[in-house]
Amino acid sequence: MSLLQYVLKSSKITMIWKAVLSCMLYSFCSVSMVLVNKSLVSSYNTLIGGSLNVFLIVTQAFLAVVTLAHCKKVGIVDYPHFNIPTAKQWAPVNILFCSMLFTGMMSLQHNSVPLVTVFKNLTNIGVAFGDYFFFGTKVDLLIIVSFVLILIGATFSADKDTSTSSQGLLWMILNCVATAGYILYMKFATKTIDLSKFGMVFYNNILCILFLFPVTLLNGEIRLFMNTKAFHSFDFCWKLIFAGFVGFFLNFASLNCVSTTSPTTFAIVGSLNRIPIIILGWYLFDADISSETWFFITVSLLGGFTYSYAKLQSGKENVTETIDVPTDSNWKNQINRGVKVIFIVLLLSICNFSLMPSMPQLLEYKGISSNRKEFHSTKIIATWVLSNQGNKARDTVNYAYYVDIAQALNANEQVSVCDGSIEHCFNQSKVIQENFGDMVVLTPIINHEIFSNGIQGISKAADKLASDINNIFRNYSLEMGPRVSVIAMVNKAYQSLDDKMDALLTPFEKLRTMPHFSLIATTWSPHAANFSKRFDVPFIYVPFGVRNDIFKLTSKFVPFEERTCDVFLRWDTNHEKYELREEIHHTLVGKTGLNSSDIIVSAPTHFLTLPEYLTEIAKCKMSITTIGMPNHLDLLGTRYYEIMASGTSLLLAQRPHSKEAQDAQKNLGMEDGITIVEFSQVDDLLAKIRYFIKNTKEAYKIIDNAQKITEYNTWEQRAQRIIRGILENMK
Repeated sequence: MSLLQYVLKSSKITMIWKAVLSCMLYSFCSVSMVLVNKSLVSSYNTLIGGSLNVFLIVTQAFLAVVTLAHCKKVGIVDYPHFNIPTAKQWAPVNILFCSMLFTGMMSLQHNSVPLVTVFKNLTNIGVAFGDYFFFGTKVDLLIIVSFVLILIGATFSADKDTSTSSQGLLWMILNCVATAGYILYMKFATKTIDLSKFGMVFYNNILCILFLFPVTLLNGEIRLFMNTKAFHSFDFCWKLIFAGFVGFFLNFASLNCVSTTSPTTFAIVGSLNRIPIIILGWYLFDADISSETWFFITVSLLGGFTYSYAKLQSGKENVTETIDVPTDSNWKNQINRGVKVIFIVLLLSICNFSLMPSMPQLLEYKGISSNRKEFHSTKIIATWVLSNQGNKARDTVNYAYYVDIAQALNANEQVSVCDGSIEHCFNQSKVIQENFGDMVVLTPIINHEIFSNGIQGISKAADKLASDINNIFRNYSLEMGPRVSVIAMVNKAYQSLDDKMDALLTPFEKLRTMPHFSLIATTWSPHAANFSKRFDVPFIYVPFGVRNDIFKLTSKFVPFEERTCDVFLRWDTNHEKYELREEIHHTLVGKTGLNSSDIIVSAPTHFLTLPEYLTEIAKCKMSITTIGMPNHLDLLGTRYYEIMASGTSLLLAQRPHSKEAQDAQKNLGMEDGITIVEFSQVDDLLAKIRYFIKNTKEAYKIIDNAQKITEYNTWEQRAQRIIRGILENMK
């Protein structure tokens, strides 16, 4: 006897708890199946140019068959042995079943979980029309009301969702068609084919393997899985195995729920499951959903609940079957019921509008809340405290990334740059807020240059800025005025960070207790959360970025065998900042220590102009970089992104030690053997260089993958991260 059977049959558990447990098991399986599949497709969506959807379906079907066979062996379930005549009869059903699974996976790959969940309600409309045309079944008024709500909710949700693409929309529509076709054909097939519930599960999964496994061989998905190391990780594999088991247990849980409770309870739980799926899908995968989209999602959900309610009222046990036409005697009741439903929709919609702006503040994922759309109308008036570095040319400053991030901020559609005194910019902010009604945030920026000028420079700039803001707050009513959020771009955190932060924070000590004033810091280090606790200031992690318009060099790509250089390196060898660079330099350039005579190195000693730097990247097969201040700051410097963006050179990067650096690399798309090649010590580095000199096809694949992820690592993306941090931390 299994543990679950023992628990359910134990005399110590009341019938109520049995019902609760069965409902929880069904909900868990239903919700987790969607979320795990979304996680799986998200895992590879940014790593490869195609998909593994057919492979995922086949693997999950195989695991379901194995689980089913084991359960049959121990006597939990029963179904007939496989035979060819039954398989032939069931094949048309299975083709629709496979189509439903495949289009469902594609829908999850190209759309957010909330939108896919809402669109699935359209399947009910397809089933009803199919029942009408093929079986002559009619529907009552309340069903029609539910269909109108579902259609309005799904249509406008897709229209208001900015992430929706025509491709994603097509897959959702095809999934609804395939699902409706599967349900309708099942209704016909079950009348002519004698199979138990688990017999149907068995044939669906075994035929799915037989039909789709050859497809995985032909389309190369198995080969892609075997050759891609990232898919062999514990994270990906346990999700894949978990999804296969849950696919089987979902069938068991649904039967158990019906037998333990009632068809009515089962239908209600099925409808309610959509709520945690939508909320968790939004929360876990950071879906970008506006208030308008939330409203129409609510409308569609209410349509789904109305449909379930109407089905239950008609006395049917299966929520996918249709309802008979109401008689004259209850037509008036149907109209009254429909009016009540519309009233409830309007009431809940009003509640939805009033509650949605505050809901996202309750949930955060990786420190980033999902209320970006609520902030979209907020205007930022930026004023640069020392100088607007966005007006400078990259070749006129020591560090080009100062200019890159400044230009990206200045160019953002939510930002207007104000040149002038703080008071002048505050007045400009007030005028904009009063005339246009949008929330306005005045954002003085203490830029990287100030933090590079030492303690006195920081103290002087902070004192002057704090004094100006104090004057504004004394002269103006802040009740309805613009917010003020000072942002300090902390730089060179490895040099006297405590003293720098003390010089910054002391002048703002009183201001930080006032409403409508915020002080925020940015850092290049992934240890931002630690800094926030250490200094009691919100720190935003802003990784370095890249300008693809400069560093994309695919037009200069030549095969490795035609290149004159194996490895490019040009760097600061300060051992206190970079632990491996000195040893690497001595080995590859000085040719001391480990033998590297077979490796051709380009290591210019003079300052490289931008054209010279780009030439070096393009002519060498590989480029090396290391982490800045490992275990302390763990800086992933600009070279990471510049090499990956090139599309010509393979990036060899030092393997991070700290969890913060490991998480940062993973979140930024840097994975060993997928987009970069990691090394731990010099001997490991030499082995990797020699390997990829010989295995050029693998190198090319990693180079291609690396370039694909750089579109998510541009300076424009970093500017948006800063803006999001300002708006989420403002008072």
